[in-house]
Amino acid sequence: MSTEFSHLTGVISHYLGWILLSACLLFLLAIIMAVLRYVLQAGVYRVLYRLEVDHVAPSVKAGFREGWHRRTWRLFFQNFLIGVLATIGVLVLLVLAASPLLLLLTHNDSAHTVGIVVTVGLMIPAILVIVVLAIVISVLSQFWWRAAIIDDMGTLGAVSYAWNTVKTNFRDVAIMWLLMLGVGVLFGLLVIVFVMILVTITAAVAGLPGYLLYQATQSVFVALLWGLPVAIISFLLPILFVSGLYLIFRTAVWNDVYLSITRKGARSDSSMTVSSP
Repeated sequence: MSTEFSHLTGVISHYLGWILLSACLLFLLAIIMAVLRYVLQAGVYRVLYRLEVDHVAPSVKAGFREGWHRRTWRLFFQNFLIGVLATIGVLVLLVLAASPLLLLLTHNDSAHTVGIVVTVGLMIPAILVIVVLAIVISVLSQFWWRAAIIDDMGTLGAVSYAWNTVKTNFRDVAIMWLLMLGVGVLFGLLVIVFVMILVTITAAVAGLPGYLLYQATQSVFVALLWGLPVAIISFLLPILFVSGLYLIFRTAVWNDVYLSITRKGARSDSSMTVSSP
């Protein structure tokens, strides 16, 4: 046993540098992906807004130009702030719901039963509260993101504005959320069918030839040399393309909802100003 442990320790020590280097590269890649995600998110918001308001045709260059702006930081700060507060709230709620389990520390079987039953009874509404909280945050975020990016509001100002806007137009926002939920469910079902078709195609054009190459050469490398690139082209790229189209559609819809609701008050005020003597 000690020999195996010493061997394992030696292997880890030998590859420790590579492990640390890989971890640093993965961390750097995660940062790059996060930055790219926020830049693209802000850029898509802006180019779709300019398309609808100014009738400027969107482009990849314009998206990066609009997204590479200091206001994009507000998306990160909003997600971080709300994420931390929501996490703390959820943990506190779960701890309170699980607190009857402290009765298990006693030496009374009846207390054990009561603790388990009460905990289960409290966990059900706690989970429902967490689900509702997640829905509320997902809806509000559609508004505070756009308030920060489209209307150039501050981080906390955009959050407050989103809360007041959704509260004032709760019925319209709720109906749109239900519609988008239905669209999302339908899209998910279609994606399942699409994935099954892609799996069949990928198995035929990547898996089968790769298997035949392995049988002929007895080399996993040769099989992967064919199978992996073909699988990426035949499976991964179509999935990314379809997912991207859906995300753009979803973003465009919520952009339109945001502009319709927030500009409604402005249009009403302007019409009252024009009609007043």
